[in-house]
Amino acid sequence: MIGFYGLSEEDVPLVGLPPYGAEAGAVEETNLDVLPYFSNTLIMSYEVHILKKAKKDIDKAPVFVRAKFVNLVRDLSDFGPVLPRWPHYSKLGAVTHHCHLADKWVACWRNESGTLLVEVYYAGSRESATY
Repeated sequence: MIGFYGLSEEDVPLVGLPPYGAEAGAVEETNLDVLPYFSNTLIMSYEVHILKKAKKDIDKAPVFVRAKFVNLVRDLSDFGPVLPRWPHYSKLGAVTHHCHLADKWVACWRNESGTLLVEVYYAGSRESATY
């Protein structure tokens, strides 16, 4: 994702969280041939839409928070809306979720059950969060 929030992939290391199944600092390419085969499971990714307000608010955040936001979007795309490994993750309602990007920064998103669309509707300060 080059140019995502003014950051290139070189500017955005995996901040704070190692990839699933990897040790901290270890980033390896995944060979799909060695993954377990599940007969009824398809490997699919979620589509993540970021609303204009969320983009505008995250642009005001420090660089390290924007880098964590990029990682959050990657995790939402790869693993879906339920991300219990993220700090202070919680389900806010039937379709809404949130987590902390830093002490004063949060992100909120929603996902209608049965869909592969995740919509990030807020990313900004905790004081102004629209839970």
